Amino acid sequence: MEQELPQSVADEFEALQETIRRKHAPHPPRGELLEEQLQEFLLSLGEDMRRARWRAGFTQQQVAAMMDTTKSAVSRLERLGPSVPTVTTLCRYAHAIECRLQIRFLSRHPEADVPAWLD
Repeated sequence: MEQELPQSVADEFEALQETIRRKHAPHPPRGELLEEQLQEFLLSLGEDMRRARWRAGFTQQQVAAMMDTTKSAVSRLERLGPSVPTVTTLCRYAHAIECRLQIRFLSRHPEADVPAWLD
């Protein structure tokens, strides 16, 4: 077993300062996404929308007619720009392509997905 060397007073002081800094550092508000996280989510959502439309066999023009909008609006919706669509708009899109919209919360920690009583 390796013996731990004693720290100098300066090292101990620096470690104490770092502990205090970490303890009192401001945390970002919960639920706030970083810009790259939001972009990654929107890119994935847009790809899912296009794939679902293709599988259903609809063109953007057909979806636009069913949603009572324009083809360019459907195109913007699938590109998710310049703004983020509402859940209502996503539901209308899903209905037009004969799909269901499902929103789920998945843990970032897969082991947490198993209820304690199943362990």
